[in-house]
Amino acid sequence: MSAYWDKLNSGGIYDPATDTWESISELNAPTPRDSDIAFWIGSKMLIWSGFTSDASYLNTGGLYDPGLDQWQPTSTTNSPSPRSIPAAVFTGSKVIAWGGRNSD
Repeated sequence: MSAYWDKLNSGGIYDPATDTWESISELNAPTPRDSDIAFWIGSKMLIWSGFTSDASYLNTGGLYDPGLDQWQPTSTTNSPSPRSIPAAVFTGSKVIAWGGRNSD
């Protein structure tokens, strides 16, 4: 059994029509994290930032495609510095992240 502070990188898809859950693939999923951001962008879910169980802050993430049940890592080229709980919005074409917390 995991301790309450362990971070997870697993999830599920809920279908309200059938009241059932289906597991999401963990293959290539982002590392376990907490205090990240998540956005639905078109046909995929974006996960980015957060921190790990050992309090390492992250500037990594992934895109999840539910149609293919596949994860694709996001680029870290020119990404903001590692952080948790940034303020973020989806403009309809881009995600803007600002602020948050880091280990300093």
